[in-house]
Amino acid sequence: MPALIAYYSRADENYFGGTLRYIDKGNTRIATEILQALTGADMFRIEQLTPYSKDYNSCIEEARSDLRRNARPELKAMPESLDKYDTIYLGFPNYWGTMPMAVFTFLERSDLKGKTIKPFCTNEGSGMGESEKDIKALCTDSNIEKGLSIWGKSGCNTIITERNDTDEKDAHSLLFVVKRQHKSHCRSTAESHRCGYCPPRHQGRRTNTYLHRRQRLVC
Repeated sequence: MPALIAYYSRADENYFGGTLRYIDKGNTRIATEILQALTGADMFRIEQLTPYSKDYNSCIEEARSDLRRNARPELKAMPESLDKYDTIYLGFPNYWGTMPMAVFTFLERSDLKGKTIKPFCTNEGSGMGESEKDIKALCTDSNIEKGLSIWGKSGCNTIITERNDTDEKDAHSLLFVVKRQHKSHCRSTAESHRCGYCPPRHQGRRTNTYLHRRQRLVC
């Protein structure tokens, strides 16, 4: 059966490695397009009816307010049916330690019983946060696979480079292989390196610094 990539992504002003800048395409959208090229899966964008502000600082306050209120933003659209899909790749940025609340809306309104959900999360170092736990709480009748954390645009670029050297058919499995290999390298060496998974200030250090926790909202 075919797969679906359901994703939430934001462009406009975003945070990148200590600076703010405007972008035309969010990192989650970039990662989604890579997965689509690898799998041939259909894509569905999760969009709020009333989007957050284009200004970064206003956006993060609006997102935090929705989280505190446990809001369920209205969506522009929902898929007509998910019946033909047995696998759902679920992509989103880390917003205040979990998924954007619009993704909660999507999951609660979707019939995902018996389906396999494969989450991936773009972030600036905060990882998956509580998103995996939240997905499991919302999708009790689904098979939730371990989530994939992708660090920002550099992580997406690393995936693009790595994917050209493999015939792996399952994109999610492929990305995990690349990630595990990288983390193993970081644990075993103190040599300076430049990569797409370690935040810049942690590159060149041993891996205990790799698992830092800094809360930033990305796209």
